[in-house]
Amino acid sequence: MNYFYTYLLIIPYVTVIAYFYIYRRDNFFIKIRSSNQLLLILILLGITFVEILIWKSFFEDYKFLNFDIENTDGQFKTTALVTVLAAIAAVFGWIFTSRVQIINTIRSHSVQVLMNSRNSTAYIAKVDIATKIRRNLGKDQNVESKDKVQLTREKFNSLEDEEKSAVTYLLNFLEFVAIGIRHNNLDEELVKSSFKSILKANYNLFQPVIEYLREIDSPKIYNQLEILHKRWEENKEPECINCKQGIDDEVQNRKKHKFNNLRNITLTILTGSGWLIMIAIMRLIEKLTKYSTEEDLLCDNCKTLKK
Repeated sequence: MNYFYTYLLIIPYVTVIAYFYIYRRDNFFIKIRSSNQLLLILILLGITFVEILIWKSFFEDYKFLNFDIENTDGQFKTTALVTVLAAIAAVFGWIFTSRVQIINTIRSHSVQVLMNSRNSTAYIAKVDIATKIRRNLGKDQNVESKDKVQLTREKFNSLEDEEKSAVTYLLNFLEFVAIGIRHNNLDEELVKSSFKSILKANYNLFQPVIEYLREIDSPKIYNQLEILHKRWEENKEPECINCKQGIDDEVQNRKKHKFNNLRNITLTILTGSGWLIMIAIMRLIEKLTKYSTEEDLLCDNCKTLKK
């Protein structure tokens, strides 16, 4: 029976760690995000706090690691227990404040970078030159979609030095933004809402130039920019890691769906339904704390139908 109680004791911790590993882990980021680390610690501390309260309220006669909390004639252990709970609460509050401060600092830094770029005379001048290049290419290539306009290596070599400088300046700036996001120095959602269309347009326009510069300079040049572009690109068909050919999206989703169902069933059984409770709680928290802009893009009729 003691083994069973010990198993019940560690189930919440295993569930939380498994959830963070599966759903909150993101290999895109080079460093583990501090906000996620602190959130994990907060939840684990909260579980510890609740379990101590349950232990004191309902299982006072049980021991953990040969330590008991039952008061005796010679020892009044409630005072020590209250001290431990107060310490946990204090650490919880400190970590919560630190997490909020880290998130706000990253967002403030992201806003500062965006504002500095928009107010920079050098940036504006380079953008004006790149816009003229794009406009001239659109006339010469006579394509229907703006996304299909590309600066070929031949056209790039025929540009004047000032125009080449503008192209490399913009690519370097976008590479800087991509590196900042991957190192979690810039807030991805904030930068994405402002720079997604700009990054996509410039990457598509200068993609042949990137390939050309990789041949004459370094194979990894603007690699971070390419990774970020692929991450933000919507409705991209999965590619085979060997031949780079497209994989049937429906087949891929079906396999992924089966794997997720099997994993959820296994974890639900092992954690005694704790896995489903954890998912429900985290989704509820996300729904309550994250504002969705989807409603802003719907007309009144569609909003009514959706309800």
